Amino acid sequence: MLRRRSSSIGLLLCACAGSTPPAPSSTLTARAAEASAAAPSDNAAEQSSVASREEPSYPTREGASGGTRHSVSCGKARCQVGKEVCTMRPAENDWVCQPKRASLEGWYACDDASDCAAPLTCCRLFASGAEVFECGKPDGNCAELPCAPPDGLRCPAGQQCSEGYCHADARATCGSAQRCPAERPYCAWSSAPACVGEAAAVSAADALLNYENSVSGIYACTRPSDCGTQRCCTSMGLGVKETFCMNNCDLGNTMMLCETAADCGNLARDHCHDDAACRRSVRCAPPETDKPGSVPPWMKVCLAD
Repeated sequence: MLRRRSSSIGLLLCACAGSTPPAPSSTLTARAAEASAAAPSDNAAEQSSVASREEPSYPTREGASGGTRHSVSCGKARCQVGKEVCTMRPAENDWVCQPKRASLEGWYACDDASDCAAPLTCCRLFASGAEVFECGKPDGNCAELPCAPPDGLRCPAGQQCSEGYCHADARATCGSAQRCPAERPYCAWSSAPACVGEAAAVSAADALLNYENSVSGIYACTRPSDCGTQRCCTSMGLGVKETFCMNNCDLGNTMMLCETAADCGNLARDHCHDDAACRRSVRCAPPETDKPGSVPPWMKVCLAD
């Protein structure tokens, strides 16, 4: 199952002591965080590869006794929603409930939808270098939806709760424009496209990170519909050479796949605000690539001037 974070596939791995990233449901998607967090350098690929093998040393945040509704699990305690947030206390290497303040590097103001008043829900935000969980609009600054059945959020239709987050059953369109089977859900794109399983996808992502040309792209999705009720997003680390499914795309750092300009409403809203001419300039078009044929011919992304 393809999931969040960037590397290659996904989001931001927190390198600070203020928070700890949740465990990914897929080795491949976890790597996206590493590439996006690493600054560009000659050894960025090596840094990402090494980081992907390191285990976080922080204690587990989840597991405090008591119900999850209207409270946040915080090590051995539960924080009172609206008055406290759960944050890492680096010196003691432990989680603690504290009033929210700007000096905190990362925090949980919520950990499931019961902590938020509708129409808001609990979101992992697109925060740079920290894990930040706040109540927000699902179609706004909301990278992922945490879930905690049976008391917490029930995932949207077409998604399942896996390792604390809602995920779609992602299967990439590949080859002759057919979706890959569940046992081989990723598309390894080359002159001979093939559906592959997770181990082969991780190997392909390594090759891309190391500037090897065994494939020109490794995809969890090549059309928006491949992500069901989630969105298909390009990678922060490898751009259109890699995609993953998330609740929303980080449109400041990644691109969103589309079929028509109508799919690009989020980009028009976030990029153009109330500028009508700018909104009309938002389009759905093939991505720019270094070499013809290096991406699926049907693959398009939202672009704005």
